[in-house]
Amino acid sequence: MLGKFSRVLTVFGIAAAATVLGPVSNASAGGYGCNGDLVYSADVKGVDSYSDTVVAHLYAYWDGTYNCEVAVKKVFVGTSTRMELTLWSNYGSDVDSGYFSQYAGPVKVKAAGSCIWEELDMWNTSGRNIAQAYNYGKHNCG
Repeated sequence: MLGKFSRVLTVFGIAAAATVLGPVSNASAGGYGCNGDLVYSADVKGVDSYSDTVVAHLYAYWDGTYNCEVAVKKVFVGTSTRMELTLWSNYGSDVDSGYFSQYAGPVKVKAAGSCIWEELDMWNTSGRNIAQAYNYGKHNCG
């Protein structure tokens, strides 16, 4: 319930309250615009001064035909910062790029009979790149 409450506050622009309450709940794919079952989840650590910090968490969902993925911020939550999430399969790619306060995505690719792989780039409030992360290899092959 707290996740729904923090999401409502963020929609109305009360970022400070959303930050105090914490990030959006990860319990429901529908909350991120993805369908299907959670099939992959991974922390993304930053670079340089953020190298010991989890800056985002990736969630990938599978509905039997498509993989759908989001990158949920773990730093600067509630503050609009630049993010770019790209998801690939053997059939093509999808990208979501812009300024986000909670998460980037969803990105969606056809993936039946293919592996998926992704890249997340993030910047801090000063515009410095704090994450440039390919996943740990192709995954969810099938």
